[in-house]
Amino acid sequence: MEDGALGALTVYRAEQVTAWTRLETDGLVRSVAVVGDEVWLLIDREGRWTIERFDDALNLDSALAGESDTPAAVWSGLAHLEGRSLAVVADGVVHPAVTVQAGAVTVDPPARRVEAGLPYAHRIEPLPANLVGQAAPAGTGPLRLVAVAFRLEETAALRADLGRGLQDFPLHRLGPQPPGGVPPRVSGDRRLRALGWRRDIDRPLWRIEQDAPLPFTLLSVTMELKANG
Repeated sequence: MEDGALGALTVYRAEQVTAWTRLETDGLVRSVAVVGDEVWLLIDREGRWTIERFDDALNLDSALAGESDTPAAVWSGLAHLEGRSLAVVADGVVHPAVTVQAGAVTVDPPARRVEAGLPYAHRIEPLPANLVGQAAPAGTGPLRLVAVAFRLEETAALRADLGRGLQDFPLHRLGPQPPGGVPPRVSGDRRLRALGWRRDIDRPLWRIEQDAPLPFTLLSVTMELKANG
C-alpha cells in the first residue's frame, strides 16, 4: 500500500468469509511477488533495501536462524541490521534484546540454535457481537462476555485482554514441565473466564495482543455471552 504496509486477504468460500488483514513491519514494503508457494517482499528499512521471504518457521521480521554443533556466543550474518536492536530466541528461550555490532550479536549463555530479528506484534479482535434473536434487542441492553475458548495449535504464548487488561495466560499446566525453561507448544482449547458488563457492544469483547517471538496459531474462537434487556 502507499504507506508501506501490506494488505493480506483471507478467503474461506465454504463459510462465505472474506477478511482483510493489515501487515506492518519496521520499514516500508515496496513490492510483493509470489513464486510458487513462496511470498517475497522488497523492503526498505531506513534506506537499506532487502529481499525477504515469508517463512512459517520464523517468528521475527528480517530474521536469520542458525545452528551450531557446539554452543556459540557470537552469531554473525546480520550486517543488514547493523546497529538495530533485535529480539533473540536461543535454544527455544526468549532472551533480552541485543544490538547488532559488526554484523553479529552475542548471546549469553552460548546456544546451539539462535533466531534473531526485528520484533513485531500481532493483534486479533472479534467483530461486534451479533445479538439478533436474543432476548435483548441489539444495542438496547448491557452485554457480558462470560467466557471465551481459544482453539490453539502448536502455540507457546497467549496474552489476552478479557476485560481486565492484557494478561499472560499459562498454557502448560499439567504433567512434567519442559526442561531449560523452554515454553512448550500446546494444541487444543483454552477456556478463559471474562469479567464485567458493558453497554458499548461495538467495542471488542476481547483481544489478543503480544510480541513474544514464539509460535502462535489461533484456529477458532467460541464465546459465551449473556445479554440483558
